[in-house]
Amino acid sequence: GSVKCWGRNVNGQLGQGITAIYVGRDAGTMGDALPEVSLGTGRTAVDIGAGEQHACALLDNGLVKCWGGNTVGQLGIGDTSPRGRKADEMGDALNAIDFGSPAMKTTLLATALYVGPSHNCVKLADDSIKCWGGGSSGALGLGNKTNYGATPETLGQGLPALAFGANESVVSMHLGGSFTCAKLKSGALKCFGLNESGQLGYGD
Repeated sequence: GSVKCWGRNVNGQLGQGITAIYVGRDAGTMGDALPEVSLGTGRTAVDIGAGEQHACALLDNGLVKCWGGNTVGQLGIGDTSPRGRKADEMGDALNAIDFGSPAMKTTLLATALYVGPSHNCVKLADDSIKCWGGGSSGALGLGNKTNYGATPETLGQGLPALAFGANESVVSMHLGGSFTCAKLKSGALKCFGLNESGQLGYGD
């Protein structure tokens, strides 16, 4: 359940609390020399995903933490500052994402994680889908161009669930560059966001 990351690290996306630009291309930096990502006391990961400049982990307790570049709020922590380049930014110091608590006193827990280049989505315990990060192209599916997760008011109760139609629920998702596709319970596929190359498949 531990997590190890390697490669480019200019925005702390490896989550190692270091400022080295690259990890893994020099001898002696892999294997036992490659540190684990600190996810918090006693926490392990059940799923992970890597974007262009950030990474996220779905933890064993149903919470989600993201680190690395944060220019459009893709870390979901209410600001646009990167995390992961300093040791004191990881572990217990790295806040989990607040998905709101419409029927509970604590935040809704996640059951599935989907990570894109600059936006992310989760399936929550109530089967709802919430997405955050870069929203200028409509990739968050919320009918606006807001970057959710970049400010405190766009998290928690301020982060809306997506609507896919009556009696529909999401089976799986794929997040591309500024667009999103969802496979639904009915077998239908719905896509939204950037469409300059016809990637949404709607004939325009």
